[in-house]
Amino acid sequence: NTEENLSLSYSIAVTSIAGYEMYIFNRDWGVDAQIAEVQEINGSVEDTGVYVRIQLKASKNIRDLGDRIAYDLKNKARNKLIRRGSNTATRKILVLLCLDSRKENWVNQDLNNLILKKCAYWYYLEGMEEVDDNDSTTVLHIPKTNIFSPENIQRIMSCIKDGGDLNGLQNPPR
Repeated sequence: NTEENLSLSYSIAVTSIAGYEMYIFNRDWGVDAQIAEVQEINGSVEDTGVYVRIQLKASKNIRDLGDRIAYDLKNKARNKLIRRGSNTATRKILVLLCLDSRKENWVNQDLNNLILKKCAYWYYLEGMEEVDDNDSTTVLHIPKTNIFSPENIQRIMSCIKDGGDLNGLQNPPR
């Protein structure tokens, strides 16, 4: 659908500008894509093995709380983001594209610009308690400082590469 495609397009553009590669998954395993660090080694580009997996969401049903965005995430998706899995080095984050309430405002174009409105935010859920009721939702309070920007992608990837805790990057921490 349109919202999913906009979220994917936004994420690919921002990831590319940050200097990373995005691999898109064709199956729904609780994540939609993976951002990978790549380096040029002896004239060829190689994947370094540093990754963050992302679950992409787009919604016009967000609530602006001043310094945070409130978003209702289905617990089934939330629980998958909380679980790290067998590869303890790979982290998972939510990337939420917040859309204007009016569809005609989502994309604007002229001869010099392509503008995708509004903004995407990232959120790391590992360490939260899982919820038994997969059919209900839980409200996430995402700090507005968690903009899914090239600079924040670089911070996330550096943190993962150094073995750090992504919870420490969410400012203010939860």
